[in-house]
Amino acid sequence: IVDAIEPTSERAIDILSALSKEPQPITIEILESTKLGKVLVKTVKTCKRHKRTSSENDCQQWDGAISTAQQLLDKYKAAADAEAKAATSKKKQANST
Repeated sequence: IVDAIEPTSERAIDILSALSKEPQPITIEILESTKLGKVLVKTVKTCKRHKRTSSENDCQQWDGAISTAQQLLDKYKAAADAEAKAATSKKKQANST
């Protein structure tokens, strides 16, 4: 999506929907090793740029790709925050005993 010669909203939506259907839970380790968060941020920016330069008909499809990428990004941020809070609470419990 980011470096495609001829980007299409359909391709972006297909890739993002496949990623959103992934059953494996996202951990901080996975996010760090795959740099998935950075890729999603770049994807949102790229989709917004292509939306600005596309025809009226394609704008709604680009909006769909942008919203899907943003939802994934928010979901991954929430998962990373929850994991970090759980790790912090485990450390506090271990230190208090």
